[in-house]
Amino acid sequence: MKVLETRVVEECLDGIVIREVLFDGRIGANFIKKLEILGTLEYFPHFPKPFFRVQQSGKYIIKGVEGNETCRIFYVNYSEEIQQLIYRTFQTVSQEGT
Repeated sequence: MKVLETRVVEECLDGIVIREVLFDGRIGANFIKKLEILGTLEYFPHFPKPFFRVQQSGKYIIKGVEGNETCRIFYVNYSEEIQQLIYRTFQTVSQEGT
């Protein structure tokens, strides 16, 4: 999926940067499952609002809900490189089919 907009939600004193990402479509189950290439995936499809979390220890946590058009990325150590890697992965896995 294409990232349409990124919004800084918060920059904490402990260095954590939180960004909200707006996509050009809704987050689907196949897209979520493919995000496992970014880190450890936890996916709870049976929750009333199917929740997912992808974690790369010491770098970032991506959290979102299936069906939403946004997710949040919690950068433990923010860098433009890491952000671009995540955004490229979003686009690549969605091109493989959501």
